[in-house]
Formats: sequence, structure tokens, C-alpha cells
Amino acid sequence: MHRIIKLKEWGVNVDEQRVPTPEYLAHTDGSIGAGPYRLRTDSDGFIHDGRDKPNENTPSIIFLGSSITECMFLPEGHRLSDCVQAELNAMGTPFSVRNGGVSGTTLLHAFLSLLAKVVPLKPAAVIIMTGILDIECAEDKRGFWTDQLFASPLRTTPETPPTSRVTVPIDFSDRTRLLRAIDQVGLQFGITIIHTTFAHRGIDQFSSRNLSYFQESARKRSLVNENTRQHCYETDAKLIDLEAEFSNQCEIFYDDFHLNELGAQTMGRAIAKEIKKILAETCS
Repeated sequence: MHRIIKLKEWGVNVDEQRVPTPEYLAHTDGSIGAGPYRLRTDSDGFIHDGRDKPNENTPSIIFLGSSITECMFLPEGHRLSDCVQAELNAMGTPFSVRNGGVSGTTLLHAFLSLLAKVVPLKPAAVIIMTGILDIECAEDKRGFWTDQLFASPLRTTPETPPTSRVTVPIDFSDRTRLLRAIDQVGLQFGITIIHTTFAHRGIDQFSSRNLSYFQESARKRSLVNENTRQHCYETDAKLIDLEAEFSNQCEIFYDDFHLNELGAQTMGRAIAKEIKKILAETCS
């Protein structure tokens, strides 16, 4: 058996059309369309926004995260990172904002990408936006080193089926260690690391369709966000607290936590303002 470490990205110079399945759309509130949605990546494997390539002297900001960051089912130029870049440009602070979001990314995957892919690009800042899959890892006896195919940090050739998943009481201690390790990478390589919580939907007609499940899932989302928040408070790490600002604003999500176009625009403006403030403080 051959084993390799996963690099969570869609690949280099990809140009594909993606379409949400009818089953996927049935679990949304109808605020996204049936597509198709164009997925293009650049020569570094980041999701392309459809615009001309920025001047190579333009400083970059890189988002690492899961499907919330990826925004697969939003049009090019309207994804979260695109909206952040547009807002920074409008504020007279031009940056190349690069989308390293990939569905199924855990904090360990983001850490590996930071080391293997992002450090040599010398970005001004890296935005870490994970949490959803981290919950599953925190309930898995093997944690982030699970062999469950979606969350495992390793890939085998030939691919082997995962062993039975053994669940344990939720434990974010390894996640805290990874957050600290990510901050150390930023410190050692001169990259500003900015952590975020993630926002999620409040109770409305859509979420009430399965209320008990929704409430338990929301409770766990708040727990992983609190882990991020606590880490930043204890270490003075940089934080953009999106849960505190945007949770319960049901109109910005198309399901429990994925952003629709309104959500990407609204949250993108807020993130850009916080990034500008943090970078100004860092440089002063």
C-alpha cells in the first residue's frame, strides 16, 4: 500500500462546470439556483474569480477553509473571497484575495496546506476558516488522524475502505494545539494569521423543518466557534468573530451555514473592513 499526504485543493488550471444535484437543492431554502457554476483554478490551485490576474506586485491574502470558504455554488466573482477583494479595492487597499477553500477541509488539512503550499507564496495574511469537519474529528476517537475518507489527512493507493468509526465525547484539545501550531508558522515565516469563527443560520421556517436536529447541530457549531474564540483570547491571536455578528441572519444562508450571494456580499464587506484594521495594526 502506498500512502501520501493530502493537499486539499481542486487541482491546477482546472476549468469545469459544477451542478448541484436535485437532492442537494432539496436541502436548501431556494436562494441558490440550479447552475451550472463554473469552477476555475489558477496555476497555484486557488479558485479563480474570473477577473484578470492581478499585478504580481499586488500583495495577497489567502483564505484556507472548507465549503463555506469555497462557495462552490455561487457564480465566479460573487464568492466570499471575491467580495472581500472587491471591498478592499473599493476602500483603496488593493489585495489579491485568493480562495483556497475546499469542501471537507479540516484544520489539519489547512495546516498542511499552509506549510506545503502557502508559505512560499509569502502572502500578507492567511485567513483560517474551518470548523464544520473539525466537529466530526472532535467526536472521532482518532481525531484529525481518522481514516474516514472525507476527513483523513492521508490518501492510500489503492484506496482502502475506512474502519468503523468510534465516537467519543466531543474534545477540541487537539484542535487547540493545531491552532497554536498554525500561529507559530505565521510567526516564523512573517505571515499574519487571522482566525475566524463561522456564522450559521438561526431558527426560521426552513430550519424548523427538523428542529431537534438543527438545534443539536447548531450547539456543536457554537462549541467549535468558542474553541477558536477562546484560543484567540488566550494567545492574543487575530480573530474575526463572524458568528457573533452574523448568526441568526437567516436570509444570508441557503442552508444551515452555506452563504448565498447576499451572504457573501454582506459578510465579504465586514471581513474586508476587519482585515484592513488588523493589517494596519500589525504594520503600525
